[in-house]
Amino acid sequence: MDTHLSPAAVAPIPAAIPRSDAPLGEVEGIHTPTIQLRHIHFSCTTGLIAADCAAFSLCLAIEEMFFPKNIHYMELENVFFLSCAMLVVMIGYFTYQRHYTDRPPFWNEVAQIVMAAAMAGMVVFVLSWPDTHVLSALFPFMLFPFVDVALRQITKRVLHAMGLWRIPVLLAGEPEDCGRAIEIFSSERFPGLRSVGCIPSSRLLHMSGTHLHRMLLARHGAARLLLVMDVHDGDGRRVVEHVTRTRLPFSLMPSMHGLPLDHGCQAYFSHDAMMMTFRNNLDRPVHRAMKVALDLFIASLVLVAIFPLLALVYALVRIDGGPAIFGHMRIGHNGRPFRCLKFRTMAVNSDAILADILAHDPQAAAEWASTRKLTSDPRITPIGRLLRKTSLDELPQIFNVLRLEMSLVGPRPIVMAEEVHYGEDMEYYMAIRPGITGLWQVSGRSDTSYTRRVQLDNWYVRNWSLWRDVVILVKTVPAVLAQKGAR
Repeated sequence: MDTHLSPAAVAPIPAAIPRSDAPLGEVEGIHTPTIQLRHIHFSCTTGLIAADCAAFSLCLAIEEMFFPKNIHYMELENVFFLSCAMLVVMIGYFTYQRHYTDRPPFWNEVAQIVMAAAMAGMVVFVLSWPDTHVLSALFPFMLFPFVDVALRQITKRVLHAMGLWRIPVLLAGEPEDCGRAIEIFSSERFPGLRSVGCIPSSRLLHMSGTHLHRMLLARHGAARLLLVMDVHDGDGRRVVEHVTRTRLPFSLMPSMHGLPLDHGCQAYFSHDAMMMTFRNNLDRPVHRAMKVALDLFIASLVLVAIFPLLALVYALVRIDGGPAIFGHMRIGHNGRPFRCLKFRTMAVNSDAILADILAHDPQAAAEWASTRKLTSDPRITPIGRLLRKTSLDELPQIFNVLRLEMSLVGPRPIVMAEEVHYGEDMEYYMAIRPGITGLWQVSGRSDTSYTRRVQLDNWYVRNWSLWRDVVILVKTVPAVLAQKGAR
């Protein structure tokens, strides 16, 4: 991670900028940052568009290589030009979504690429339907998201190495809020924003538009102002209104704590008002059905694929004479208890071992009371330690998914004693079936505090979508392979 992006690297509040009535272009130091910012914008725009075009061309080439068409030249030409027209439409859609000028979060970017390719492929399919060989024309659009994401990542890596990827931003707000904002946008693999400093938002009220431009360019070399504040607060509202009047490019990161991030906006013509309708996707029967369908489909495929591994692990755990699988009572959907299946990773007399260590080791007793876990747990068997490190102990939970007691993705199943850690937020936990994997598992697992675990569970339930389930499943693979936070 670039050290310039860490909260500790937030620049100190700069000294007051002297007033000057000189034209913007004549202010010392402005010309060079402006050229640099234009260079960043031009390089990123052309680089990403070139990546999109190259990805589609490669997909067409692969299609011709593996799916040659035995159709009339004119029919082939029509399909080709229709596909190219769809590429132009997709680039227009990406431009509208500001892929080339802003830096959207990676998974939002991927979702929009998949959506654009799917819609373009459907258009080509419908318009070319009379052709009996047109099914192969869908292949480039099916392959496009994978190739395009890969080429975009390569492009970002090159631009990042050249110092041309990140947009320099000046943050305005309280130091703690600015630090949190930097932590958020720095969580990307290739962060699209770079903090060049943090100033109190109230300071903006005393600056004219010309002075704001001078501060951004001459003093900081920033392309944009990022306001980190509560817009409902009196001072925050005045700052936003003042910056808006200066026509200065700015972004706003208001506090959305506790609110679903998926919402619809409706603006009222000739009024300074916008209605934001928040909804929980899990309240919609269609979405719940889609989640169940995804669970059953993937769980069935996984069970067939891992059955030999299940048999091998079963035999290894049985070596010490104890049962291979045990069912631990956990809290399920709507508070219904269920037996969460796992391969046994502890000694047969684990309860006696735990009682003994808690009675004789105060440090272990304190850790158990705080997290319900032990860093060096003496109850775990050698094979059990390996199973936990690789998360193979949780493979039998596939049967919980098929029995609709669990989901592939959801909050980690908890025992009755853990309810105290959730408090009122237990409503979030019980709103959905617990999962084999989840946001906590791909965010560090045991390396995170229990409070953070509860926050992650709440965020997942508030902001559930089928796409986010797919993202978490994808992120689970490297998390398991890297054994991140596993104990």
